[in-house]
Amino acid sequence: MRDLAGHPLRRDIEGLRALAVVLVLLFHAGVPGFSGGFVGVDVFFVLSGYLITRSLVMEAERTGGIRFGEFFARRLRRLLPAAALVLAVTAAAVRFVLPETMWRDFASDIIGAALYVSNWLFLTRSVDYLAEDVLPSPVLHFWSLSIEEQFYVIWPLIIAVAAVVAARRRWNVRRVALSLLLVLIVLPSFAYANHRLGVSPAAAFFDTGARLWELGLGAIAALLPQPGWAARMKPAMVAGLRAACVVVLLGAVVLVAPTALWPGPAALLIVLPTSFLVWSGGSPESRLDAVLGWSPVQWVGARSYSIYLWHWPPIAIADAAAGGIEISTAILITVASILPAAWSYRYVEHPVRYSAGLRRSSGLSLSVGANLTGVGVAAGALLLLGSYAVSFDDLATASDRDHGGVDALDGSSVSPGFLEDDLDVEAQLVGVQRLVPSPVNATSDRPRTYDDGCQVVDGRSTPVVCEYGAPDGDVRIALVGDSKALQWSSALISLAENHRWSLTVITKSSCPLTTSVLSLGELPLTDCLEWADQTLDILDAGSFDVVLVSQGRNVAYVDRAAVDARELMVRGMTDAYGRIERAGAQVVILMDNHHPGSNVYECVSRHRHDMRPCVFDRDDSRGGRPAQRRAAEQGFSVIDTGQWLCPEHPCLPVVDGILLYRQGSHLTTTAVDALAPLLEARLRAVADVE
Repeated sequence: MRDLAGHPLRRDIEGLRALAVVLVLLFHAGVPGFSGGFVGVDVFFVLSGYLITRSLVMEAERTGGIRFGEFFARRLRRLLPAAALVLAVTAAAVRFVLPETMWRDFASDIIGAALYVSNWLFLTRSVDYLAEDVLPSPVLHFWSLSIEEQFYVIWPLIIAVAAVVAARRRWNVRRVALSLLLVLIVLPSFAYANHRLGVSPAAAFFDTGARLWELGLGAIAALLPQPGWAARMKPAMVAGLRAACVVVLLGAVVLVAPTALWPGPAALLIVLPTSFLVWSGGSPESRLDAVLGWSPVQWVGARSYSIYLWHWPPIAIADAAAGGIEISTAILITVASILPAAWSYRYVEHPVRYSAGLRRSSGLSLSVGANLTGVGVAAGALLLLGSYAVSFDDLATASDRDHGGVDALDGSSVSPGFLEDDLDVEAQLVGVQRLVPSPVNATSDRPRTYDDGCQVVDGRSTPVVCEYGAPDGDVRIALVGDSKALQWSSALISLAENHRWSLTVITKSSCPLTTSVLSLGELPLTDCLEWADQTLDILDAGSFDVVLVSQGRNVAYVDRAAVDARELMVRGMTDAYGRIERAGAQVVILMDNHHPGSNVYECVSRHRHDMRPCVFDRDDSRGGRPAQRRAAEQGFSVIDTGQWLCPEHPCLPVVDGILLYRQGSHLTTTAVDALAPLLEARLRAVADVE
């Protein structure tokens, strides 16, 4: 058998495709023992790099160049029919199964997947603290397809350059291409991947630059001379080497954890064995090749692309709809997804790919490809418009609202909390017609300081200083910490402007003001410590009257189990606060508000007319409160915002039509603005502020 380019069909490669997709399916289904199944994607990268390079180089050797139109036409016929169908079906499922709060994010993901840039969307989300509560996207798996397509844009150009240089210099095309591959892709990409892992591990996973070396090693396998040594060695020895490669692959699947730094040096355990397997050519015949060539394995390998496309959306949608699913359910969904995959392979993917008319006309293939891309984009766009339609309906309903603002939230200016003891809780939760902000817009109801660039993102350590109010104000206030501090910036900006105070905002994602080292999982984050050191220098020189600090973090990084992580955090906090007060400013701790433990706005969206399921209990063990309370015992002033939101009864999601939470435990700006009078009163009570 031969493929569309006329090359002999490699049954061992088809078998490796089957292995790769099965590993991914087991990983996504959460099957125990396959925590490293995500490496199946790395196997796909190597196979893609090998196959595409083999095709391109053979064409360059035969014709002296690359026919770009025909190359991209083949790719579009191969990829887009099934992809467009999956994206359209996924958009419809999101629309009719999931609450409207999820439509907007997932609609953007579908559009990004259709344009093969979804990995960049997920990369941005991985370092965007504001996206911390976004559930796994139903098209998350398109990130790997996006990287492959981006590689296919770059690599043919390099092969074409290699062909031109080789023709002029009378050099070997493969050697020139190999040199360019090493210099321009493999070595720089591998170095960049290791650098990126040290700065932002989560982002590195989706970064094209950090992944190109994997496809590049597959390309090297296609460019190197075929192993003549195989003919001189005993078949058993060659078969043993190939079997050892498979053992290494499967061993990595068992040993590699989902939290591993990837794609770093550990990825070589996947990429090198796979490269060797494709380079060694599947010959001589062995038991391994017999298994890879087994008919059921070949069946899965031939349909691996469709299976990969179809398996993940139903898992993600079911998980989002149910708030979590059991492993058994995920396995059943995965098995069931093979049915639409087989159907689309037979009636959509295969007919378009092998269409005689499309194969004769690159222009027609490109036109069909553009239309199929439009199908995916349109599916996402319609879902996006639907989310805005719901948002507009809520705005129209709430346009004439007459909520009492802080009067409804605060019984009196001297009340310890803004919820009165005799508040009719039932009336707040049942039959509410007006919600501000709308649950659909909750994540966007954030302070302007985000748009002003005041929040330093992960991986960066240089503080950004934002100034508000009167530059020459008699009272100089600084707001410092992470996003739990920044959520109060809207109210403080209003107070500064109304009272001619000077307000300085200095915040960084996930980084409270502490001299202790923080962590991301088991990885120490030095950028937080560097940011804190520079921020303290700014505060030393700023002649501030009051420094407000807040945080969502509770513990610091420890490398020894004997060290109390919370005590280490408190020690770093009190050290930083003491330095500020020695410089002449008063430190005021803004206590973290209580954490709901889930996304309140999504719960409210599901239970618009009876929000009692969205009520949650006070829990002082979550977020930054435990560490803040311990630090306050050292004599620092405190404003307990948690008492305002959750006084003597469970915490409500909504008060007088005001949706209180926007992301995780973050407060909506609408709620914060309503609390501004309370914040002012408490600030005047604990600090020397006029």
